[in-house]
Amino acid sequence: MAQKAADTRNALAFGMVAPSVMCDPNHTPLARVLYAILASYARGPERIAARLVPNRHRLAAMLGTDSDGLDAALAELETAGIVTATWRSDRRGRVSVMYQLHDAALLFGGQPCHGGHQ
Repeated sequence: MAQKAADTRNALAFGMVAPSVMCDPNHTPLARVLYAILASYARGPERIAARLVPNRHRLAAMLGTDSDGLDAALAELETAGIVTATWRSDRRGRVSVMYQLHDAALLFGGQPCHGGHQ
């Protein structure tokens, strides 16, 4: 069964990602893709992705995984100090997540990817 493409209308046209995160073999491919997706929703110098980020079900679909895979990728990024997820609920009990990317120093002062073909 073909998966339906995720709704990305609230994403920026591009996302700034740190090559040192994307090329780090210590990060799983799923964590790198989640980081890139969150980067496309990050706004402002604080690199916060909040209201416009797809819900957990849609994020998992964008990653091609289930909620357990999403949770594992997010836990990996949080453990590495790249992302902080803050869970909150409104007066109606609806839960949302704010993601903050802690990659500004890596974006503007980090190392490029090394390796590849010479």
